[in-house]
Parts: sequence; structure tokens; C-alpha cells
Amino acid sequence: MNIFHLIPSFTKRMVTQFFTFIIIIISILIALIQTDIASKNYSPKPVYGIVNKDSGSISKKIVNDLIKNDNAVIDVASMDSAMSKLDNHEYEAVIVISEDFSEKMQNGDFDKTLSVYAYATTYGTTMLENDLIFFVLQNWAKEFFIIEAKKLLNNYGLQATQEDVDMLRKGLDEIENAETAITIKINYLDKKILSVREANKVKTVHALNWYLTLSTFYLFVSGVWFIDIQNRSLRFALKQKRISEWKVYFSISCSIVVLCLAGLLVTGGIASILFNESIFTFIKFIPHYTLYYFGMTGVMIFITAFFNYPATLLIIAPVFSFLNALLCGLLYDLPNWAHNINLLAHILPGAWLSDILSEKTTTLVYLLLVSILYFSVGILTTNIIRRSNVKNI
Repeated sequence: MNIFHLIPSFTKRMVTQFFTFIIIIISILIALIQTDIASKNYSPKPVYGIVNKDSGSISKKIVNDLIKNDNAVIDVASMDSAMSKLDNHEYEAVIVISEDFSEKMQNGDFDKTLSVYAYATTYGTTMLENDLIFFVLQNWAKEFFIIEAKKLLNNYGLQATQEDVDMLRKGLDEIENAETAITIKINYLDKKILSVREANKVKTVHALNWYLTLSTFYLFVSGVWFIDIQNRSLRFALKQKRISEWKVYFSISCSIVVLCLAGLLVTGGIASILFNESIFTFIKFIPHYTLYYFGMTGVMIFITAFFNYPATLLIIAPVFSFLNALLCGLLYDLPNWAHNINLLAHILPGAWLSDILSEKTTTLVYLLLVSILYFSVGILTTNIIRRSNVKNI
């Protein structure tokens, strides 16, 4: 009997087990509920598009000031691109600076110099208007001061050179950026300030990571299948049917991974809908999740070689599942002082998966090697211990 017949057979038997459905469903529910609770730690930063039709220095300065502002994410774009993104809800609003903006500012004319496009239901346009008014007045005030300074010099029969104007403008910029200037910094306690798109992506990944943790518990509980293989009468029956043990190990592992991935797809699909995130956010990582599950299956086979009692697995499963997730940084970012712990955790597949998901690395090679290593070592250790026990008998 080949592997392609064994995998569907084992999968069907696992699916018919009541505890499989219960654990997978509970894992999905807890992952989504926990993510909803954790999402309160993320304060979305609105994304605004800005279209600068003016070529003057004042408009460029205002655009730079808005980009440096911590209250929002500013994206400079063309008119067509900005309005398209606004229609697709990628922007909260679009700011348009008119062609004669700098000229009007120098003349003290504020009428119809800026336009803001937004939907009536858009949140945060008041904050945007306040920021715009502040930066416009700030930059206009400097230009107005320079104009009045020139007039004052003219009244005394003096002519301001361009060098004088540049020095005055430099001095005003230094006053604006001086430490003695009044500045207000908003400190968000226990919150990460992200754009709406970033926050939605984080929520989706967080839900998947919680499911990974909980499904690892199911994976370890499924270790009873490998304990059964160690039964001599069952091994004898497999030998009579000419089914090699490695095929059985691999087929059971594939069945467990398939069930875990099925729950992952459901979790990711629901999370994508709930958080308005593209389904490709997690679909592109399916190969990575698959390798992670195979690697953790190898870890589980290794553990069952030493603890071949179902009751023992039930005790180890929850402890190891959450400890693995915490050490590997799947649930929460490790603090700086735990750097050495994180390095040590790279002996586990989860640490490499966490690095890929957090974009610390993009290579799949290390995760692949660790997964293959654990799977091979798990089967090899089981055979060595079993043969040792037979000799002792």
C-alpha cells in the first residue's frame, strides 16, 4: 500500500474522531476572540493622500511638515492615483494644494488655497483640518514676517538683499526648531501606532499565530497515533501487509498537518473578512505554515519516543504549546533583555517562522532544514529507543 492510499485513510479516521473537531473549532474561536481583545492595543493611524499642484517653496515645506507629523501617514500622489485610492478606501482623505498656493500665501490670501476630499463617514477629518491650518499659518507667518521686514527697511531707505532674506528665513527656521519652542508630544501608553492597513494586517497575523499555538496543542495530543505504532502486534501486522514504518509515520504526519492547515485556512479567511484584509496576507505563507507543522510533528515524534503514554502527552501538550509560542515570539514580541533566549529558541521551527512573518528574514531554507532535521531525528530516536527496549526484554 502506497502513501497516497494511507494519507486519505488516516485523515478520514482522524476527522471522525470527536475531539478533533472540538479542538480545531475551539482553536479557531479562541484565536479570533483573543485577536479582537488584543486589537485594542493598536491605535490605527489614518492614511491621507496629498496632491501638490504648486511648485513654490511654501507648499513643499507644508508637505514635508505633514509627512514628519506623527498624527497620520501622508502619501504624496498624483490627482488620479489619489482619488482612485480614496475610492478604494486606501486613503481616509485626499488633500489638494492649488497651483497658486505659495503666491497666495505670500499675499496673505487664504481663500480656496487647499481642498480636502473625503467621504461623509470618514473619521478624523477634523484632526486633519487642524493640522493643515496649523502648518499653513506657521509657514505663512514666516513669509509674512519677511515681507514686513522688507517694507520696514524700505521705509528707512534700505534695500534687503537676497542674502539678507536667506539669513532671516534661516533664523526663523532655527526658532521654529529650537528646543525652547513649545512642543507637544502625544505619548500612547501600551499602544503601537499603525496605519489602518498595517493594523488590519497585524490583527490577521495575530489571529493566525494564536491558532498556530492552539493547533500545536492538537498536534501533540495526536501523538497517541505514533504511540500506537510502537505496539508490537500492530508493527507485526504492518510488516505482514508490507507497509514500511516510515510510510506510516509520514502518512499520519500528513493527515495531522492537513487538518491543522484546514483550520488555519478557516481562521485566516474569517480574520480577513472581519479585519478587511486581503486573503493573500496569509495565503502566501501557506508553505511556511506547512513546514512549521511538519517540524513540530517531528518534535512531537521525538517527545513520544521518551513519553509513550497518552496521559503524559495530555500534560505536556498545553505547557509545550504555549512555551514554544512565547519563546519563539509568535504570540508577543520578546523584550530586549530576552535576546539570548530568542537565539536559543531558534532550535525550534517556530522561531524561524516568526522571523519570516515579522520580515526579519525572507528565506525559507532555515525553516525547511530545521523541519526536516526534527522529523528525521524524531523517527530515528523512536526506532533506537524501541530496539533498545526489545534487547532489554
